[in-house]
Amino acid sequence: MKIKVPHYYILLLAVLMPFSGNAFAQHYGDSDSTEFRQHTSWSLSLGPNLLGYSLGGGSSQSVPDEVRPFVGFDAAAHLDFHITERIGLRLSTSPTMENFTIIWDNNKARLLTLGVDLSAMASATFSVRLCSIRLMAGPFTHFVLANWMSNSTYISNPYSRVTGIDPRTGEESFAMSKFNAGMQGSIIIELPTHWTLQADLRYGITDLFDAATTRLYIRPLKATIALGYHFE
Repeated sequence: MKIKVPHYYILLLAVLMPFSGNAFAQHYGDSDSTEFRQHTSWSLSLGPNLLGYSLGGGSSQSVPDEVRPFVGFDAAAHLDFHITERIGLRLSTSPTMENFTIIWDNNKARLLTLGVDLSAMASATFSVRLCSIRLMAGPFTHFVLANWMSNSTYISNPYSRVTGIDPRTGEESFAMSKFNAGMQGSIIIELPTHWTLQADLRYGITDLFDAATTRLYIRPLKATIALGYHFE
C-alpha cells in the first residue's frame, strides 16, 4: 500500500524547517546567546582588617617607638564595568573602622578611627574549574572622618596634636594627616552561587607625618579579608 504525500505538504515542511532550527537553537543556546556584551554589575563585601604603619625616624622623639595593628572592620560597595569577558574596571567605596596601638616611651594608647576608602582598580578574570578568580590593582585614597584615643594623658592624639603654625597663613600643622593615598592589590574568588571571598592589601604612598625631612615618615599598611556577594 503506497501513501501519497501531497506536494503542498513537502513545500510546507521546506518552509518551516529553517524556522524550527532557529527555534531549537534559541531554546538550547547557540553562539549568539553566549556572545559577550559590555555591562555593569555591583557587589557588597564586609570583613575584618588589620592596620599597621611603616615608621622611619630612627631615634627621633617625633615618631612613635612602635605601632601595633589591631582588628578593625571594612564594609564596601563595588561597581564593576565589564569591558571584555576578562578585562574590567572596579570602582569601590568602603566605610572603614581602623584600630591600632601606639607605643611611645613605654606608654601605650589605643587609637580608633572612622573613615572611608575610595579606589579605582583594573581587573583581570580567570576561570577555573569550580570558580573564577579576579586579580585587581590600582590607586586608592583614604579619608579619616573621626577618631578617638585612649590614655591620651601620656600620648597625645597625633590627628589633633599641633606641631607648627604657618607664619603666612596661620594654618596649623598636625602630627599626622587625615588624608593619604597609595596603591591597592586585591584577589577575589567568586563561586557559581555569586558569593565571593576577597583579600585586599593597601599600602599608603603618602607620608602621614608632617615633617620637613624625608628621613622621618609614617606610611600605613592595611590588610583586609572580606566575604561578599556579587549581584548581576
